[in-house]
Order: sequence, then structure tokens, then C-alpha cells
Amino acid sequence: MPSAPVLSMYIDVKTPVLLQTARASVFQPRRPLLTTIVRIILDSGSQRSYVTDMVRKNLALHTEQAETIVMKTFGCQEKVQICDVVKLAIKTATGTDLVLPFLVVPSICEPIAGQPITLARDTYPHLFGLNLADNSGMSESLGINVLIGADHYWKLVTGKVRCCKTGPTAIETVLGWVLSGPVPGIMCEEASTNLISAHALKLEASVLQCHDCDLDQRLKEFWNLETFGIKEGEMPAYSQFIEGITFQNGRYCVQLPWKNPHPPLPDNFKPESASTLWTSETFVTGTRSATAIRHCN
Repeated sequence: MPSAPVLSMYIDVKTPVLLQTARASVFQPRRPLLTTIVRIILDSGSQRSYVTDMVRKNLALHTEQAETIVMKTFGCQEKVQICDVVKLAIKTATGTDLVLPFLVVPSICEPIAGQPITLARDTYPHLFGLNLADNSGMSESLGINVLIGADHYWKLVTGKVRCCKTGPTAIETVLGWVLSGPVPGIMCEEASTNLISAHALKLEASVLQCHDCDLDQRLKEFWNLETFGIKEGEMPAYSQFIEGITFQNGRYCVQLPWKNPHPPLPDNFKPESASTLWTSETFVTGTRSATAIRHCN
């Protein structure tokens, strides 16, 4: 019997891999006429959604609040970052606008190259005729302005999918169809690997509970306390203690290591003198005179 045909797909370093990107018109919810076109990447491996500071400035987006986020990428050391939260409206192909909260970051990733999206649609039969959300070509460099993470991913994705064993997968969104996966029939001129610098594959972003506090200021205060007496230009407490020892009238006297400068310290001379007068009157006369009572009051 003839052997069954074996279908294989070979992917080398020059095989382009499509990421889920889309072009969309976004605007400020409070000022619908203030709009701009952005490129969006959908990344369900990121827990949170992000927008660049450039988009925030162009649309004059208002800061709703600030969150202190603990970011962890690829098992690396945790990074604490304070991010503003803004609301951004996205125009969809269905005519319904989505207003979603985003964390503001300086940048999301480097421009993505080698994305033959339209060529892939025209090459594979299962992609023919799709209304793509991004019509970029191989030579274009795609700057990413918005990242849709798992918190909003399924608000854009409808659930319809077109797939084939020999080509990329098409996923329908409210912005149009996005393509994802390797394109084995098309070769890049130069080998290129696209990595999202801070948000690809897996990103855990948990909110650090810090009520109306400036994290940097608190850390600075903590380290100032830890380095008290050992910072450059400051006399250590031990040296200050040793230099303050004196021998007077047959006795050693030491000075307390007061912080210098310090505000004047209050004394209890007045209440103690009144107490002494009260006690003296009681022992001497057995009665408490009006003078002692006045002093105590």
C-alpha cells in the first residue's frame, strides 16, 4: 500500500511570523472630535493594557488615577513602576465605540518589521477576501501605540477563527480580521525576530497597595534612615560618642549622641518645681498652703 502523504511545514529564521496588529481611530472620550490613528497589538499574554505617553499627550487624555504596578517579565526581577491610568475610546468596525482604561508607559515596543499581512491574505485561500484590521506590507515598520492585554482582549475578539495547517490563523475582532502565526511561503530578506520589550508572552502586573503615596519618596526616606551615621560627610555615632568623652572632677562624662541640628528640647522644670514645693509644705507644716496649691495649678 502506498504510504499516506505526509504534510510538513518548515520554519526557519527567515520565515516571517505575524503578530495580531490592527489600525484604529481612537479619541478622547470627553472630546470626540480629537482623534488620531494608532496601531494596536493584541497580546493575551499581557495581564494589563497599555498606551504610550505620546498618544496621551496628542489626545490630552486626563489622568483618572495612578497605580503602582509590580511588573515581572520572562522570570526577571520585579520592577516597580508608577503608571497613570487614562481612558481611551476606540472606534470599531461595528459602529460601537469602546471606552477602556489603559496604563500609560513611555513606550510599548520597538517598531515591528517583516509583517507581510496583505501578502499573506492574498496567498492563502482560507484568507481570501478578509477585511483586515491592518493592511501593512513587508517593507513597513510598524510602530505600536496601544497594547490590548488579557483584561480587554475578549472585548475586541469576537471568537470567529479561520485556520489552516499551512498558513497563519485569522481571528475576527471588532476592528476587522487580524492574522497571527508563521507565514512559511514567504521569506524575509533579512532575519528578524520581533520581541515586545516589556509585554510579550507573559507579563504579570499586580497593583502595589500604596494609598496616595509617592513610592520613590518613601524609598528615599527608608534608605536615609538605614544609612544614618554612615553617609559621606556625616560623623558616625560611635566616633561622635568617643570624641564626646571627657574627664571632669575625677569622673568620666559622656555626651548623648544628639542629632545635630535638632529643635530645642522641652523641660519639665515648672511642674517638677511645683511638685517639690507641694511635698515640702506637706512635710514641714502638715498642711498644704495656698502658695503651693497655686503653683501646682
